[in-house]
Amino acid sequence: PSCLKFINRVLKKTMFTRNGALVLLLVAVLFRLGSCERLRDRSYYKLPQAAFSACVRRFNGTHQAGCSSSLGGNVGRLIFADTAAELDGLSRDDTADAVLAVPAELFALQAAKLHGLPGGLQGLLVLYSESERDFTFDFAAKTGVNISEDSACPNDRLSAYRGSRGGSCSGPQASPAWNAAGTSAALLDWSFPVALVTKSEQIFTLKNCTQRESSLRHCAIELRTPMHGAASSVTCLRRPQYTSLISALTSISQLMHFCGPMGDLSLVWTASSTAMPTNTVRAPASVMLILARLDSFSMFASNSPASGTLTPAIAVLLAVANALASSSNGTTGRDVAIVFVNGDSWDYIGSQRLVHDLHGNQLLGESGQPARINASHVHSIIELGELSNLESMDQLAAYTDPSVYRVVNSTVDSHVKSLGLKSDALISDRKLPPASTQTFLRPPGSKESAPLQPVPALLLTDHKRDQGFRNRNYNSFADLRPTPSGVVQNLAILADRIATLASQFLTNSSAAKVDDNLLKAYVDCLQGDATCQHAISGANVTKSWLDKVYAATNSINGLIGAYVYEYQSRFLPNQGGNHLRYLTYLLLSNATGDIVPGVTKRSDCLALNTANDTVSAGLPVFYDLTSVSGASNNVSGVCLRLSLTALPAVSPIDSSDYNAWSGSGDFSTWTESQWETPTVRLFMRPTRSWGAAHLLFGVAVLLLSLQFVLGAKHGLEANFPVSVAP
Repeated sequence: PSCLKFINRVLKKTMFTRNGALVLLLVAVLFRLGSCERLRDRSYYKLPQAAFSACVRRFNGTHQAGCSSSLGGNVGRLIFADTAAELDGLSRDDTADAVLAVPAELFALQAAKLHGLPGGLQGLLVLYSESERDFTFDFAAKTGVNISEDSACPNDRLSAYRGSRGGSCSGPQASPAWNAAGTSAALLDWSFPVALVTKSEQIFTLKNCTQRESSLRHCAIELRTPMHGAASSVTCLRRPQYTSLISALTSISQLMHFCGPMGDLSLVWTASSTAMPTNTVRAPASVMLILARLDSFSMFASNSPASGTLTPAIAVLLAVANALASSSNGTTGRDVAIVFVNGDSWDYIGSQRLVHDLHGNQLLGESGQPARINASHVHSIIELGELSNLESMDQLAAYTDPSVYRVVNSTVDSHVKSLGLKSDALISDRKLPPASTQTFLRPPGSKESAPLQPVPALLLTDHKRDQGFRNRNYNSFADLRPTPSGVVQNLAILADRIATLASQFLTNSSAAKVDDNLLKAYVDCLQGDATCQHAISGANVTKSWLDKVYAATNSINGLIGAYVYEYQSRFLPNQGGNHLRYLTYLLLSNATGDIVPGVTKRSDCLALNTANDTVSAGLPVFYDLTSVSGASNNVSGVCLRLSLTALPAVSPIDSSDYNAWSGSGDFSTWTESQWETPTVRLFMRPTRSWGAAHLLFGVAVLLLSLQFVLGAKHGLEANFPVSVAP
């Protein structure tokens, strides 16, 4: 209104002046480019970015998965199907030129059918309000519906049992499908855009729009989520080479970018870092690896929580790291490496990179890092899998590969005994479930028929023999299962047993003890509860610090996401990329870091992080916990000395080796498309008949206008003939 008043005053003062025409033209331009709301924009209701999450496009060596709209967006009439019966009742005519909206429960039950709807459907909206999206809502328990967007046998293409061994879920000694709720929704190639709407207000607006329809107009929606990549990783990575000629002809120096390898950062902390500086040569079988995963996924990138899949294991591993850091490291020549593996939801990206570096003698050992670790240094592996349903310690299962167990059974049995597990808890006659450990047993370059590496390895999880994953929301937008207090108590018991085992290996003593309250605090922190700061001590952690952490790590929809995006070499452990990795890094810094006395300013703290620093056996890595993401250098806080290393978790394949990206090798070939900011707009559109009537009316007016103009012209020529001078 203020803009219109201003224009009105200008018009009154300039309409009859000599330069009025010029001023009016200028006002018209300002009206077009200024702050006044355009009539076109007033015709649309644009959903806020925080109200929805768009499905994105990804590729592997052979095909594409995910969704994309056309470049200009897909437009269709908004229709609803709230039940399976209503979905079955939709005809080809109903879905043609339409955008279908369904509740999350129906999407979970009918993903395959929705994917195969008849041609002409312009898009799909999945309605999942915030009342169903917090850590007090167990989607599977409350709705009775299971949803997993992963396959029934995750990561089977690059499992340790691929080829002649038949895969993880088939062949001899295989269990049934581990992920019975798997729909493969995130791995399908959808022919239309899909968006997850997560705000109750916007869901109400969508439903209210259809109630305002009439015989003359209906509610329509535009989904604009164009993806730049297409076909497969090979095609997508090769395309920039074809643009080089265009770049040369148009003087554009930079090639176009369509997609890039998926990846992030893995985190490694070693308990004996001060006793084993960079130049230390480790002894064979002197390092115990304890692993947990850091990533999950959904077809909706910004809605990839992992409370049920990841939170318990991460909390346990953080508590173990804190216990080991608080006890004496000793000088036995042995070490324990706490490893948070990132990217393993996508054909084991992170663990493949770790194993590649292990066998290439490239894991750690750089300036300022702990001593180098290679494959011969690995004594044993303990991996923490799903633990969100650990209602009792009797439910805990320890999986080990049958062929490996026959060779290293004494070490495995010793670990099982130290962990206080009953004999029936050890499952050594079944293939390993999908887990990072599989990658360590089958190094890159080994033949399919070659025996697995005889590395003592245990996978600790809450599902027993032939039971399959108990988390029915594995790798999905609904993986928000809360961790009950009874489960937290058992997690504390498990963490204490692992810490004791690690301490005995490390120092021949049982000095390491887990703080139960601290473990509960980690669970709360990882589920977005800032009250966890009351139980975290040692680094002056405050609620304001945690608020900054959550502001930096939460996805646009208010949840801590665990999605791995396209890898960027500029990723830093304390910012960007996988939000859960960011938060875990900060908590691990707090759990294992040593306060540097007398250093309170961020600038002074960062100044210590130089190549020439020799404090703490050449480990000059520091982090200021109070200055999260862009804080001033003069901020006062706590400076920590860390022995924590962030390593690239990205496929070792050279991005220019297109044959390797075809998927025939040993490494993950997943890439992610570049995309523009997605938009969803709602508007009222005339029906076909009413639109046709408008068109005919416009044509009639045009014809009448032409008749009038031609008639007037003919009359003028008859009454006022034009004389031509001789």
